Amino acid sequence: MYIDKDGFPTVNQPPEVTSDVGESGVALGEKSKPFTLSYTVTDGDGDPMTITEKVNGVALAVRENVATGTELTVQCLSEKELFQQILNGENTLVLEADDGKTSTDWTATFTKNVTGAVLSLTQPLTADDTITVAALTLEGSFPADMSLSVKLTNNALDETPAWENCTDIQRGESRAFVHHAFANKTAARGFAFNYKITAARGESGTGGTLTMIGGVIG
Repeated sequence: MYIDKDGFPTVNQPPEVTSDVGESGVALGEKSKPFTLSYTVTDGDGDPMTITEKVNGVALAVRENVATGTELTVQCLSEKELFQQILNGENTLVLEADDGKTSTDWTATFTKNVTGAVLSLTQPLTADDTITVAALTLEGSFPADMSLSVKLTNNALDETPAWENCTDIQRGESRAFVHHAFANKTAARGFAFNYKITAARGESGTGGTLTMIGGVIG
């Protein structure tokens, strides 16, 4: 029973959360990249709902005034920036639907296992003249058996940038240095620099970190 604002008892129908992947408590298995999980929220009374998406008890997305019958996609699993905030290992997802009177939880578990990453600048660095050389410094921890590749381009604004593989990579336990002279000398849309760093764990399974990327272009 629910007591309304005038003090009278009434029967409230709690919200409901359903998903094609299964009932509440479903195990989603191992995930190594963002994935799509769709669900539908309904309220028998037609009340607008507040939907909260939580992972391990932390709210990563909140939607307000959601109408009954709305189909949604879990933001923290499908959006790259939010998925990156979830740690490797066993995780619990909770979808909470609240109509202001009662709330309903739908849960699922999944194991995140990401062992590699590809990094680039969101926006290339533009230049007024030809970019002929570039040098990068990477700081972090670099296990001996990790794989590390670096590609650079000096025409990042072009429709098809000329990515050049860097063979001069000097690596230590906490730093890696890259120096490269560009073979490409043309840029249809103006010279602009970007990098593409690909790192992955080796057979040992030992993880590393990348805490800073800095450098110069000339």
